[in-house]
Amino acid sequence: MAAILLGMTTLAGPGQQEAVALGPIEDLGTPVTDYSVLDVEVGTDSLGNPRLYGSTYAIGASPGVVFFGVDPATGTVTTQKSMAGSYGGYHVARRASDGSIFLPTISSDSIGRLWRYDPAADAVSVAAYQQEPAYSFFFGITATSWNSMYVGGYPSGHLNEFTTAGNLVDKGLVSSGSTYPKGIAEVSSSPKTVLVGGGSPAKVTVVNLDTGTRAEVLPSAYAGYSFAYNAYRAGSDILVQLVTPDTKILRYTVGGSTVTFAGELPGLTNAWTLPITGSQVYGQGSCGGSTGLIRYDLVTQTCTFQVAGGQWLGSRMHYVTIGGQQWIASVGAKGMFGRWNPVTGQVVTNQLSLPGHPTAITALAQGPDGKLYGGTYETNALFRYDTTTTVLGKVPGGGGEILSMASANGKLFIGAYTGAAMNVYDPALPWNPGSSAGSNPRFTGAIGSQQGRPWDMTVGSDGRIWTATGAEYGQLSGAITATNTTSPFASQSWRGVFGDHNIFSIASGGGKVFVGTTKHGDGVNATGYEQFGVWDIATQTLQFSAAIDFVSDYFYALCYASNGILYGSTDSGQLFRYDPATNTILSSVSFSYGPVLGMINGPDGKVYGHTGSTIFSIDPVTNTTTVLATTPTSYYRTLAFDANGYLYWANGPRLMRMDVL
Repeated sequence: MAAILLGMTTLAGPGQQEAVALGPIEDLGTPVTDYSVLDVEVGTDSLGNPRLYGSTYAIGASPGVVFFGVDPATGTVTTQKSMAGSYGGYHVARRASDGSIFLPTISSDSIGRLWRYDPAADAVSVAAYQQEPAYSFFFGITATSWNSMYVGGYPSGHLNEFTTAGNLVDKGLVSSGSTYPKGIAEVSSSPKTVLVGGGSPAKVTVVNLDTGTRAEVLPSAYAGYSFAYNAYRAGSDILVQLVTPDTKILRYTVGGSTVTFAGELPGLTNAWTLPITGSQVYGQGSCGGSTGLIRYDLVTQTCTFQVAGGQWLGSRMHYVTIGGQQWIASVGAKGMFGRWNPVTGQVVTNQLSLPGHPTAITALAQGPDGKLYGGTYETNALFRYDTTTTVLGKVPGGGGEILSMASANGKLFIGAYTGAAMNVYDPALPWNPGSSAGSNPRFTGAIGSQQGRPWDMTVGSDGRIWTATGAEYGQLSGAITATNTTSPFASQSWRGVFGDHNIFSIASGGGKVFVGTTKHGDGVNATGYEQFGVWDIATQTLQFSAAIDFVSDYFYALCYASNGILYGSTDSGQLFRYDPATNTILSSVSFSYGPVLGMINGPDGKVYGHTGSTIFSIDPVTNTTTVLATTPTSYYRTLAFDANGYLYWANGPRLMRMDVL
């Protein structure tokens, strides 16, 4: 391997010429409109009737997410209020003194907002705004017995107190190196003490609010986890959920203002808050080979399976009394209300009718059937366009967004966040998502070690799918992974090829795989200049690496052109050409139209690309650039052709196309 640092001033880059007359730009609409529900809280309405309160979760602040209330007796929505300008949110909490419901949200102006719903007035409004410019949004929240609300801010990592007088007071940094204060639970009222779980990497910190002292209480054995994602009080215990590389529930016992680690709760996995009766808690998990709602005894440390998992099992469950009987009620991630009677075993469900939110397109690719396929943000939804849009559904692997796709051997390979999940879809077979051999799409598992985001994907000259990934939250060192295109779709992965950098872009040709890195990660950054590298498929070695652009943070896109020349782009606006035959950077220039977000090969042998405001083509023979359209585009590498020669791109949640051939 040759490690070379190259300057930015080299030979002349692509020339530019005026736009050509093409077919009109078509706006094909918004393929996916959706929402999620991440948390609900139990409360009452103005008449004292029980209600479950929460908000929809979506990315994008227009028109804003919706606060809602559900009558657990009927399973219907009784309250629906707009939270204009906000998106998120992650958590909701109730203040006991007046029954107010508080929700922290994200906003497009990067100013965190704490919203309050007043049941007596049936009105929702902003109770407080962030106090420091370093915050971009409010994350976790909890209510305390002294009626103060505590909310965490990202990326500052500070804890805030919302007092009964209506003031927001900055309580300072929770823990050094922790920027996500998400799981917050009360420890004691005298002295006033809370436990804060965050990341990344995972931290569990006990904060004495009277003295300002901090104590780290996460055992060193769990230092490799990305998040202490959630923390809730259950009687005299605090239960903390750790996530990535797997999920564990840790138990801490409370004695005064002191918490003591008491081990894991085996079987529980996705339990955030657990209704408790004596020493028994309820949560999601596995017990006796069955998965769903289980009951766990904190004294005997044994579990009992209760009811099979369903779409109504959400992040939190609450006790509600209906007709003199006690039920456990919840709202699932896709808005399914449900309640279960522990005595009779009866389950009552109802799908809530709540407004959806336009979902940004994060990946586009031509499928093996020649049709256009796309993936979306936060919903992991796959759609297809063929004269009309068909939303196929949520791919089973990952919990966030589809980030990359490629077609090979009659199948569409789909990379999804979280956990660098690989899915394989055969358009010729019925939609049947799962992880078994007969599933379609089939979740074949996570690729790489401790990888989170499958940023880019290509088909190698060896016929395998090659994926560029970034490491999980709090971890460094991305990976390149090759996946077989026949069942069982085994993968081979190389992590740390570029030291502690993540791999952000990838292309292939001539027996090589070309990769571009970024030093940016989730909650942690690497060191040194971004690298461009050449990986030899036959010898499985890195043959060449270079820092081409000394001011860039990302190698946005790579494309191996029809004449064997590689085109690449960086976020600083550099567009470079590399000749693999001579191992030479031919040119590196500042592209006139801004940073190139994505590039693909067209059916006519040209390279097609997009910046944030243009669609263009490059003739690799003459190295001349033609602007095809001046139009907004969005997200990395969201450009694709279908078999009919239409060129598609994304403008936020909207799908656009043009006939360019």
